[in-house]
Amino acid sequence: MAKSKLFTATLTLPDGTRKYFRGKTKAEAERKKTEAKYLLGLGIRINDTTTFGEFAELWYNVYKKPRLKSPNSRAETLNILNNHLLPYLTYYTLKEITPAHIQQAMNALEGKSQTLNKKSMQYLRSIFQTAVDNGLLYKSPVTKSIKAEGRETAEKVPLTTEQAQVLLSAVRDTRAFPFVFLGLNTGLRRGELLGLMWEDIDLDAGMIHVTHNAVFDKNQVIVSDDLKTTAARRSVPLPLPLTTYLRQRKVDSNSEYVIPMLNGEPMTKNAFRAMWRIVEQRTAGEGKELGKSPRNHGQVVYSLDFHVTPHLLRHTYITRLFDAGLDIKEVQYLAGHKTPDLTLKVYTHYMLEQRKAQTAEKIHSGFGPVAAAFVTPDSGQRPPKQVQHRCNTQSEKTAVTG
Repeated sequence: MAKSKLFTATLTLPDGTRKYFRGKTKAEAERKKTEAKYLLGLGIRINDTTTFGEFAELWYNVYKKPRLKSPNSRAETLNILNNHLLPYLTYYTLKEITPAHIQQAMNALEGKSQTLNKKSMQYLRSIFQTAVDNGLLYKSPVTKSIKAEGRETAEKVPLTTEQAQVLLSAVRDTRAFPFVFLGLNTGLRRGELLGLMWEDIDLDAGMIHVTHNAVFDKNQVIVSDDLKTTAARRSVPLPLPLTTYLRQRKVDSNSEYVIPMLNGEPMTKNAFRAMWRIVEQRTAGEGKELGKSPRNHGQVVYSLDFHVTPHLLRHTYITRLFDAGLDIKEVQYLAGHKTPDLTLKVYTHYMLEQRKAQTAEKIHSGFGPVAAAFVTPDSGQRPPKQVQHRCNTQSEKTAVTG
């Protein structure tokens, strides 16, 4: 069977090389050539063969990494690139990637968190827009029809006052107590607590000035004044019991840090995990009952029937600020939130919980009197059926309605 004839059109590129365009008709070949000339006029390098993997590395090193302040942020970004995007797109050239390829990569994130989905989509949009800005593409394949889905993160429920007291009692005589006590009463982030220095605390004024932050880099810890955001630099009032506790602790301290390791150095990632394991060891879970001692010859007792994470201490503190009557802007400042979005999210959940009982009471109050007029108290029976009478005269109408 004879092959169908292909027509060819030739275009000389700015670098002197020739590019050939083929089509089943002469008009088709010329159309492709015209499109290429148009892209050249826009500054697009139509002969470029840069792969997604190559450009993603350039994007990270030149555009993203300089803006990431902490090792944790860099590690998070590299995790998304290396484990969730590159496996699906690495070897395609930028020009080969279509919206279908992008959708395929996002489909693989089904079941993952909304945060991971949104950040992955954000990175894809940024990478391809950067490619467009650099003349490697005419338009981005990350179209508006591609959405970031993902499962919703479970709503955090703050500890009750009783739970907070039980938690403090469970760790009272352990090295986890300072972290838990300060976390519940100041709302500082983990890095802010581990980077907290005695010079940051004004015990006479009863105030913590948040100026240091600790970040983990493998098993090293870096303490600096490079905070998570500009809003993180704040002054947090100390409740009186915490001020008293810190005075006593400072007398016995051999470190410039408030929550150090035994050698006085800031806490490393492994050291922090070992410390937090104290809380986990006291938490009753599957196959455990409160009061029963596990291994370690009964030295540890299951005393917590609720799960606790380091961040839950902060979440509980922020909720307590609303309990204390502080307004949104005050809470935003003390929490160190850059924008009110997170503050409002916590506040909305708080108000919904607070208003459940109030809503029921309002319904009883608003609808009760109307309904009660038609129900015999405690009868448990329906009210008697009303019999309507036709009024034939004005006098009868007056008698009925009067």
